[in-house]
Amino acid sequence: MIIYSKTLWGFPLLTRVYGSALPRSLLPALLSGLITLLLLLLREQMQHLWVHPYPYQPLVLIATFVLTFRSNYAYQRHWEAYTQMQTMTARWLDATVQAIVFDRHPQPPGSKLPSPASHHQFVAELVQLSLLSSNHSHFLCRPSF
Repeated sequence: MIIYSKTLWGFPLLTRVYGSALPRSLLPALLSGLITLLLLLLREQMQHLWVHPYPYQPLVLIATFVLTFRSNYAYQRHWEAYTQMQTMTARWLDATVQAIVFDRHPQPPGSKLPSPASHHQFVAELVQLSLLSSNHSHFLCRPSF
């Protein structure tokens, strides 16, 4: 956990490395900056390359394929998670129904078995807990657009 100090209007947070994305993003940013600087310095020699739209087409094509595949994988992961949630909910329901059926038993006359009232109380509590767990798991996996 990061403990934040409230000194100097938060300026020490700018120099904090722990928990920051800056160390991991610094190398790609510097590399992109160097490539941009190199292209600016070589602008005169490369002027004839950028007149026609053909040099842009491979870049756009690659970016389009990357975005399409990435979106497709995200969509597949979403539906896989949704399917697993539905499977888990169905299994909770099956377990609840089986527990209710196994708890229900015929009472021979004069037996010392628990009364049907305790069975109804058990069923009410079990159904309530099952519904709460199912609703809670669906609440955790809701889409957040």
